[in-house]
Amino acid sequence: MSDQREDIWGSLFEQINEVVTDSIETNLEAQTALIESWAETVEQSVPDEEVFAEGIEGYTQAYEIWMDATETLFEQTTDAAQGEDISPEEFREFWLRSANEAFSEVMAADELNRSHDSATDEDQTDSEESRQDIAEIDGIGPTYAQRLREHGIETIDDLAEADAEKIATIAETTESRIEDWLDQV
Repeated sequence: MSDQREDIWGSLFEQINEVVTDSIETNLEAQTALIESWAETVEQSVPDEEVFAEGIEGYTQAYEIWMDATETLFEQTTDAAQGEDISPEEFREFWLRSANEAFSEVMAADELNRSHDSATDEDQTDSEESRQDIAEIDGIGPTYAQRLREHGIETIDDLAEADAEKIATIAETTESRIEDWLDQV
């Protein structure tokens, strides 16, 4: 009888070992599939080198604007301390203009990175693209989009039909940046 019990227990442990081994293998396969899927997703979400470089350029331009503003404000403060007549309104106006320019650069860089996914979506047709909002263009962030919308430029078609010099004036930016936007259209 004890040999029979040993055989039963031995068989039971053998079955348990097989089930545990199978479940470990299944678990490892599932984990491998998850990691591969995650790696593909991460790889697809990383912006390409050009998009990344343009984002860095935007942040660099914002930094330069702030540094120039800081230097100018320091000079104005020094001049005021030495008795020159500089009104608080001049300080405020210069600071607000500089802050807005730097913020626009940062937002354009952020929008560039956020819109990378929508810019790489190949399922859109030409007619859908023509109805797309101008904010879908890489480099047109909320500030630029608002300025353009205030002047009736709301879609990609509107942007394509407008004069580059006029757009630059409306958006308060350079014509070279406008050319970059128009190249995307």
